[in-house]
Amino acid sequence: MNNKAQLNMFEAITAIAIIIMAVFFVRSFYGAPSLEVAASSEQLETYGDDILRTLDQPNSLIPEKYHGSLLVKYIVNNNSKDFSDFVETLLPATALYSIYIYNVSGDEISLWYPTEELPKSGNIVRSSRAFVYKGFVFEVQLEVWYI
Repeated sequence: MNNKAQLNMFEAITAIAIIIMAVFFVRSFYGAPSLEVAASSEQLETYGDDILRTLDQPNSLIPEKYHGSLLVKYIVNNNSKDFSDFVETLLPATALYSIYIYNVSGDEISLWYPTEELPKSGNIVRSSRAFVYKGFVFEVQLEVWYI
């Protein structure tokens, strides 16, 4: 009876060894898992363009004094919180961003979000949108990059 227990133990060890060798064999074909960036630079540029375009879409719920544009409303009312919340919901978690507001008519440039400039790394993509409000030309620039 003791021999039968030893034989069962040998079979179990052999089965485990076969499974481990099969895993290593399959892994050699597929390689080790790697951490990949969630989106390419082109995808980030598309995200940025889509965010600004969506905010600037005519919206009947926005008063006409803002040209029916949520983007204009956010900028004119200096509502960086709602603007940044909107941006963060549409960007991948591996991306950071800065928002710059240019008063093209007065040559003023300001970093609107974040309050302190974040360290930038890798490729930085920029999307922009311009609008006229009360005779002044504004440009909103959204810079996006990977963490």
